[in-house]
Amino acid sequence: MCNLISMGSRDWMYMMIEFLNFFLSLSETLHFSTTAEEMHISQPTLSKNMMTLEKELGVILFHRTTRNVSLTREGENLIPYAKKVVESYNDMNDYLQKYLDNKNSLINIISLPVMHLYDLSSLIMEYKRQNSDINLKIAEEDIKTIIKKIYEENADIAIVREFSMKYLKNFIIHHTIEDELSVICSRDHPLASQKNVDLSQLENESIILINKGVEEYKQALAPFGFENLLSDNVVATVSSTSALFQFVCLKFGISVLSKSLCKSITSEYDSNETIVIVPIHERPPFSIYIGTPFEHPSKEAKSLINFIKNKMKT
Repeated sequence: MCNLISMGSRDWMYMMIEFLNFFLSLSETLHFSTTAEEMHISQPTLSKNMMTLEKELGVILFHRTTRNVSLTREGENLIPYAKKVVESYNDMNDYLQKYLDNKNSLINIISLPVMHLYDLSSLIMEYKRQNSDINLKIAEEDIKTIIKKIYEENADIAIVREFSMKYLKNFIIHHTIEDELSVICSRDHPLASQKNVDLSQLENESIILINKGVEEYKQALAPFGFENLLSDNVVATVSSTSALFQFVCLKFGISVLSKSLCKSITSEYDSNETIVIVPIHERPPFSIYIGTPFEHPSKEAKSLINFIKNKMKT
């Protein structure tokens, strides 16, 4: 074997494929200058490359005279094998490129379990239908898991509450969905007839909460001095919105939830209009941020975010 073997294995393989391409072209034209022009190299370089290939293979591939070039028997026998090698190499490259394209077009989304509340699930699926080449990976997690995984798993997009921002480094906000806390209570509860309620009125109320996201609700009330409201007054924590709805209907207590979640509960369970949503006078903000964990998101992530922003404007 010649000096090609002393190269790195990748360089050697690439060089061999290139030389075999030169060989196949020359075997058809039997003319060095024509092949050199077709392959965009100089004639001396082509001649040198063919000599190197012959030395590498240990056989003479072409008879050369000052006027003519012809294939040797070994050269003729090499043609089908050279074609197979080149075709296999090209197939491999095509496969790897498709793999890399699919990998690069993956959008990894990590979110609080709120996407359904803001129509984000349907918007993301609409984007997917319009961009079939884009692959999606979606995970809904609690905020502690999001904080842990957002950088470990290279999330492209994160959907979080504004209170999570202090835990997320270099998080770039691209879109804000406004929301606020509200009260939900039975229709014959004294608060139900009010236009809105003050937070101070809730200090004597029994409160029912969904066990996920309690800390975020507390943080939303903290600027108003009522963070203990959701500790001292809680009489039940439930794992589902259906259970919360039943407890509220049974007048076991009221609940403090995001306005969007209140609307979702009444829409899904309250066909008889047995519960009422009452705004909180102080309007504790409970907005959602759609952002990226890195300053320079992928073009696919930016495309999806812009799609969501434009759809929400209409």
